Amino acid sequence: MKQTQAVWRKLHHTRNLSDRYIANALTPVNELIERFIYRLHHESDDMFRVSYGTNFNKINRIKDKEIIKQADKLPSYYQLKGNTFKALKDLEHKHKKLIAQGYPDITGNSPKPLKDGFKTFHDLAATELPAGTKLARVIDPKSGDNSTCWMRIEEFEKLTSRAEWRKKYAVLTEWNGNGEYVTYIVPEGKTLKVWEGKAASQQIKDTDYYIPGGAVQIFLDPRQLERSYVSGRKSTNWGYGEINYQDNGITYLGVPELTKNIGYWYK
Repeated sequence: MKQTQAVWRKLHHTRNLSDRYIANALTPVNELIERFIYRLHHESDDMFRVSYGTNFNKINRIKDKEIIKQADKLPSYYQLKGNTFKALKDLEHKHKKLIAQGYPDITGNSPKPLKDGFKTFHDLAATELPAGTKLARVIDPKSGDNSTCWMRIEEFEKLTSRAEWRKKYAVLTEWNGNGEYVTYIVPEGKTLKVWEGKAASQQIKDTDYYIPGGAVQIFLDPRQLERSYVSGRKSTNWGYGEINYQDNGITYLGVPELTKNIGYWYK
């Protein structure tokens, strides 16, 4: 009996190891297929741009102050006390020196979308991401695929709901309605210079409420991204909008088509 149990445990352990190694071995293949699918969509969009039309026609983001005024029950991420992650007031000299070394210019003198990027941070550090690093960006159908705000894929996979994402990353509803996400992989043989640190809280204009922040975010220059390494859009499975207010926070006509990359691309 003991010998049988020992053999069973050994077989079980071997099976678990094989599952893990097979999954790891297939990861590069899956990522290559994902990039290939994206290129097919992108090139077909370019070829048939005149005749293309998405069936997702309109999205209206609702301002946070309007939700606070009119909602029967406020989401838990709107808070009044204990603001721990206040925004930086200015960049330190050491950070400004790093901008000259190729890190994104997040000062007040930079053009959009980088301008005042430091104000989205409670603290920050310059980080050079190596090849193979995978990032995620939560978006809605109106968002650009390659804007400034991202997170590591590991941080994205920890999130369980739109409310948790909005609370931890201090995302105003008027900025982003959520519902979709894209990923980006730093290309082989290259690195990507970014700013990384805790997201600062965001004060809701004309109210006493704020959204806390505190999760680790990444702020990058979207012009440094290579389009073929951005995935197609995928569903977060969190739904669209936020609360039962004007059709769950956002007004829609039509159904979003996730395979199309709607929006601008910074160059």
